[in-house]
Amino acid sequence: SFEVNFIASHLKLVNNKLILIDQKLNQEVVIKEDDLKYEVFPSKTSPDKIIYTVSSLPIYGHLYLKLGNQSFQNKLKVGSTFTQKNIDDRLLVYIKNSNRHESVQDHFYFQVTLQDNWSLIKTDSLR
Repeated sequence: SFEVNFIASHLKLVNNKLILIDQKLNQEVVIKEDDLKYEVFPSKTSPDKIIYTVSSLPIYGHLYLKLGNQSFQNKLKVGSTFTQKNIDDRLLVYIKNSNRHESVQDHFYFQVTLQDNWSLIKTDSLR
């Protein structure tokens, strides 16, 4: 006999922490898995299959995806994507570009999807 068992999977938020940013202009802040992390539950999935799509940009800075050792090569825009593996590998960078010397709160919005599975979608923000 042959059986097929379907297991309902969902994206689970593990980390979405407030990141403290110095008041210096052009400060590079690496967004790490301790700051932002989703997993697929209950079955584990490779982090390169968890895809983030930027749906709004930060107000006081820019997001970059490092290519090699250079941070400024791939500036993200609305619709740009990066993966959980990019975050795990410390390739996602926020750079403050505001001259404001007081503390500011910045954030960006994103959708999280599982590659090849359009039904697993979450919308969230990093603050």
